[in-house]
Amino acid sequence: MKSILDEAKEITGNERMKQYGHPRDNFGDVARLWSAYITNKFDISLNLESKDIALLMCLFKVCRELAGHKRDNLVDAAGYIRNCAQIEIEEENNNDWRRYHVTNRNNSIYVGENWKNKHTIVKNTKKK
Repeated sequence: MKSILDEAKEITGNERMKQYGHPRDNFGDVARLWSAYITNKFDISLNLESKDIALLMCLFKVCRELAGHKRDNLVDAAGYIRNCAQIEIEEENNNDWRRYHVTNRNNSIYVGENWKNKHTIVKNTKKK
């Protein structure tokens, strides 16, 4: 039987990326949707990022493990932590990657940040 860490490394490897894309991009999509949902539901501004989603999913698996031991919970939790590392490495190596997120639901504003230059671009996408 493989170790939990070896299994997590295997399931978060190249095959998974072929299916879902890099966790930075896939979790970035989730972050935008969850941010928009929470912003609209609770009328607060929330800007989740890819790494936040990986950490929240890890906490989800920790809660499942607290409810009752299942090896899969630990494998998945380790996998989400590995996803955090993958996202961090990708962000360090790809300085031109841009992230977008909802900041104001009333004006449909999104913000893009260029990692390399650390500047923010604001665009109002509200239809006139």
